[in-house]
Amino acid sequence: MSKINKKISMLIVLILCLTVASFVLVACKASNKEKVYLITMDGTDEHWVRVHKGAKEAYDAATDKNFDFEWSTPTEGNGTNDKQQIALIEQATANNAKVIILAAAVSPDATANAVKEAIGNGVKFIYVDSPASVTGDGIIQTVKTDNEAGGYQGGKELVKRLKESSKEEELKGKTIQIYLPDATAGVLSRAAGFKKAVEEDEFKTQQEESGKEPKDTQDKANALITDDSIVAFYGVNEGTTVGIGNAIKENKGTTKVGAGFDASSNIDSHLKDGSLLFTVQQQPDVMGKTTMATAIKFMNGEDMSSINKDVATETVIHDKDNLRVSNMHLSSTNNFWYALPIRKDVA
Repeated sequence: MSKINKKISMLIVLILCLTVASFVLVACKASNKEKVYLITMDGTDEHWVRVHKGAKEAYDAATDKNFDFEWSTPTEGNGTNDKQQIALIEQATANNAKVIILAAAVSPDATANAVKEAIGNGVKFIYVDSPASVTGDGIIQTVKTDNEAGGYQGGKELVKRLKESSKEEELKGKTIQIYLPDATAGVLSRAAGFKKAVEEDEFKTQQEESGKEPKDTQDKANALITDDSIVAFYGVNEGTTVGIGNAIKENKGTTKVGAGFDASSNIDSHLKDGSLLFTVQQQPDVMGKTTMATAIKFMNGEDMSSINKDVATETVIHDKDNLRVSNMHLSSTNNFWYALPIRKDVA
């Protein structure tokens, strides 16, 4: 090999080494960047997808952010895998998380030890819709639906619609069947608020855990569809509400009516065809935007002393004439996001 070829070979090697070194430096720099994590209890339920959508929109819209944003969620358990969620909290802490926006799985106590440990390592938490039981200086803010108030709102709305469509003597002593997917705190609060509302108007209630999948609730409702003592079915989440809509649609001509809680494309379909009268809907997009706005303020070193520590997002009634919170434009004032009715001129 000539001296010129040797020099060219050495130059090529040097360039390759410098290129590899630059990639290593970039990778190290990226891995050391501070992060905000959104850790939800589930990644497929539309509620949590919309929470993430709201948070991501707020993150993308911010021009002054100095951190990366990641969404982590258990891949198994349909919202009940606390062990996977604990592992995700530990992983986020190890990956330089400064803030974790958390929707705690199973119960407020299930992830409490992991939250405490992360706080001990300098991580701050913002709870979204499903808080853990840990309180104190490590918790920046809690943003959640007032589930009991939402359940009460749904109960009063159902009573009003039943009275509008039936004679009072036909409703006297009738029962409203309530279906729950599980016994988590939010679900029980919705059921408690609903029961209080309808029992104030002297309806009876029956409450049953029917399972997480729509088919589970559909089968339960089908078994009671000819029971003359029952006048209505009510579901306290997306799965049970869809199951009720499926059962009523399947049994065309039934006098039973259905209503429920939450939003999804399947619920929209049942509202449109009349299988459901209405749903009480949360505003997960707003929850996501609100929590991210708070995280951005914290990460930018802003004064957090005046921040509202407990933000209750309102529920809204939607029916076939008034579909989906997602059909609203979202605006912000002082980093607090809220829903505005859609304007035809900007639709």
